[in-house]
Amino acid sequence: RLLAKKAASMALTHRFRAVTGPALRRCAWGAPELAQVPGVPLNVPLFDEPPAAAPSTSLVPTAHAKITTLPNGLKVVSQSDSSPIATVGVVVNAGSRFETAANSGASYMLQLLAFGSTASRSSFRMVRQIERLGAQVSCNAGREQMVYGVSCLKPSAKEVVEILAETTLEPSFTEWELAEKKAFYARDLAEMPHNPLQFITEKIHTAGYAGTTLGMPLLCAEKKLANLTPDVLGSFMETHYTPSNMVLAAAGVEHDELVGLAK
Repeated sequence: RLLAKKAASMALTHRFRAVTGPALRRCAWGAPELAQVPGVPLNVPLFDEPPAAAPSTSLVPTAHAKITTLPNGLKVVSQSDSSPIATVGVVVNAGSRFETAANSGASYMLQLLAFGSTASRSSFRMVRQIERLGAQVSCNAGREQMVYGVSCLKPSAKEVVEILAETTLEPSFTEWELAEKKAFYARDLAEMPHNPLQFITEKIHTAGYAGTTLGMPLLCAEKKLANLTPDVLGSFMETHYTPSNMVLAAAGVEHDELVGLAK
């Protein structure tokens, strides 16, 4: 194998010299001097390799993804795999572009409040349940979608769907949780100028989509945090968190099982 690699390397060297001509002189820092570089057309291949295959236009093979729409409009999407881990998520067609002046910042506040107290369990019980399952949870608020996700072992899929249903449909905005998350919200606002990627992204959206809903800020001004009351957040969810506006998706869960859990 070593001899074969050596022979291939020598063949490549000869091929390169045949294309580029005499060996190039090097500058002190190792780069070739520009005056010594011959004009080599960019369409001259250095490797005798077949052309690369065209990239796939689909991130998820449609042959393996199954979709079912329930009578209430909820879409259930699944793709099975051989991994022992299942990832279940809920995507909601909501975000900062759907906010108004009265509820500006609601989407990001809902991200902070995700997987907290619900009508069926306290925040403490929710955390203990997630820890008992060894699950990883996340929630991301965007301009057009809210994405809730949980990764767990496959046997825990039923309990995970229950957790997702509670946190998206039956949240309980307790006074102490809301006050705590508002403090986190204010901290994130203060830190944004020190986060170049997030700061520039916000400014680009404001400038590029000025006058449209996509130009609305993802985080509201600190003085508007007082407007984000339980009633305001609940009204936002009642408007946008409806079955026809949501998708339950999973990787690693059998489709019939997932449909049954969704029902």
